[in-house]
Amino acid sequence: MKQLIHLALILPLTAWCFGCNQNGAALAPTSGTVTADGKPVNGGTITFIPAVEGKPSSGAIQSDGTFKMTTYKDGDGVVIGSGTISFSPPPVTIPEDLKPGQSLPTAPYSGYKPAAPNVTIVSGSNTLTVELTK
Repeated sequence: MKQLIHLALILPLTAWCFGCNQNGAALAPTSGTVTADGKPVNGGTITFIPAVEGKPSSGAIQSDGTFKMTTYKDGDGVVIGSGTISFSPPPVTIPEDLKPGQSLPTAPYSGYKPAAPNVTIVSGSNTLTVELTK
């Protein structure tokens, strides 16, 4: 009987916390595509910063422009609610034959930012389309 009471207390708590992170904030799976000038962006990172409380999330942009957001563990999603997204361009490869005084190459998509940075993440699966503009 004692075991049934414990089970009756633990099951609702487990169900309530399904999809929660370590701090109790609910996460929602979030993925999407990043484009610039109508073409897929092939590198860089998308970051989501919650408007209220919560840990930021990020996703590496793949060669086809797609990304999957991570907060704590790979692909676990984004804190539910409103927030802003930002873009970080891929790192620049410095040529081995760079001469002193010669300019460094510019990062691809340097100066680009999301055209619509404010987003709202809802419970359930989210798919974002991020268009970058200069």
